[in-house]
Amino acid sequence: MNNNTKALLGNLLSFGSLFLMYRLGLGALLKLSSVALILISGIAASILSPKFLVHKNKLYLKFPWKKESREI
Repeated sequence: MNNNTKALLGNLLSFGSLFLMYRLGLGALLKLSSVALILISGIAASILSPKFLVHKNKLYLKFPWKKESREI
């Protein structure tokens, strides 16, 4: 599998899992409309999810709270 494909799948899985966790967690705690719940969960997941990057055919993982990225 190509490194670009791995990065795309990693980004998709990390965002999707965090989005579902936030949506279910916030839905259980707060009584919000479904549109507001989806927007808040999507924004939080996109900010806090780890990013998979490809640079010079090497795969890197970057966490939002760390400055440097790690090679995988």
